[in-house]
Amino acid sequence: MGMVRILLPALIVANAAAVTAAAVTLAPARTADSLGSAVGTVQVSRIPIADAVVRDSGGGTRGPSSAALRDGRVLLGGGADGRSLLVLDPATGSMQQVGTVIRPDQRLDDARFAPTDIEVMSTTTTRIRLFVSFPEYVAARKCVRLAVNRVDISAGAQPRILSTTRVFRSQPCVPPAAIQHASGKLVRISAARAYVTLGDLGYPKIDNRRARGQLGSVLQIEKGKKAVRISQGHRNGQGLTRDRLGRLWETEHGPRGGDELNLIRRDRDYGWPFVTLGEPYGTSDYVMPRRTGTHAGYTRPKTSWVPSVATSELVQVPRSWAGWTTSVGGDLLMGTLKDQAFWRIRVDRTGRVTQRERLEVGHRIRDVDVRADGSVAATTDDGTLLILTRAG
Repeated sequence: MGMVRILLPALIVANAAAVTAAAVTLAPARTADSLGSAVGTVQVSRIPIADAVVRDSGGGTRGPSSAALRDGRVLLGGGADGRSLLVLDPATGSMQQVGTVIRPDQRLDDARFAPTDIEVMSTTTTRIRLFVSFPEYVAARKCVRLAVNRVDISAGAQPRILSTTRVFRSQPCVPPAAIQHASGKLVRISAARAYVTLGDLGYPKIDNRRARGQLGSVLQIEKGKKAVRISQGHRNGQGLTRDRLGRLWETEHGPRGGDELNLIRRDRDYGWPFVTLGEPYGTSDYVMPRRTGTHAGYTRPKTSWVPSVATSELVQVPRSWAGWTTSVGGDLLMGTLKDQAFWRIRVDRTGRVTQRERLEVGHRIRDVDVRADGSVAATTDDGTLLILTRAG
């Protein structure tokens, strides 16, 4: 399949003012240009959100997680302390703190200990209900697990956290290792239920199905109910979305290549760590794949990337994006970290990938959301919010 590479001009990123409990209006520092595609041009606006980036004492950084609200604002999970929930108005550039969603004792000094995803579960005139996922450090046991909390915030001009309730804790809780393999991407099913990706957390016993418990799975979660495994054999799911046919798509990091786009089907095994299209990092890695360069005997990805692009979140673009839609709805738009690009992916009614197109933006893309006005918002590790709008 041919690829189109689009180079964009140099980027201008301005530093934001310090975030306080009250709204802070930023200087008008957005930049805009266009992103060319074989199926039509997209306008790209850039808004600085440096104060939403997670930072640690070792110089590590991580872009914030995000969720689009009905009124056009964007929730951001992170901040310098890795514990904050912020709200940004892209129209004015104002950003304010909503509250903290992670306790100090639930994280280590590591930028990866931060909200992984935010999903809006329900909205009323007075309250917005969220699911928030994050890798949780359990100090008493010196182990890490994936946590999902229900967080209710007030609606209105200055939202505040009203309550926090525990929804899910993964099992087993394992010694801190590959924290980035916590995954934690969320997709709403109903006002009370969601799908969530759970990575392998760098667990050395991930090749033991009994010992690994829930690790390496896509799960269905609901407060007060036992989590239901939908699929297994996943290394590190970094993107999750449902298309207009109700199909569930997942993006996943492989080892040294072998990044995947998977169509998730109930009770399927996607192979990790028994098979992978990638290669082990070395003989001292936490687990050695049994077979490399193959998916034989397991559910195969719909498409893959070798070498790795470091896939991140993906969405289905709105029907309003002329040229980006087919009879089964909009194309999938996937972010990447290492590759610093979006990938436009067209799939047909059978789930077959018929087109792939690389669209370079020069940022490590951390999270992606579709906004109510039909634009797409994406956060980046360098502290930029990209707003993509179909031109013409």
